[in-house]
Amino acid sequence: MAESGGRYCPLCGRAAGLMDRFCASCGYNLSVPPVGERRVETEQVRVP
Repeated sequence: MAESGGRYCPLCGRAAGLMDRFCASCGYNLSVPPVGERRVETEQVRVP
């Protein structure tokens, strides 16, 4: 079994490999950062 490298699926908690893009258990996309991490908040603009 491959080493997880300390990565776990935030949805189901299963260990994930460093190169895995999706969780093998639940299919969660591991390349999407959790809310609030590595995202830059953009300016709020009113749309007419």
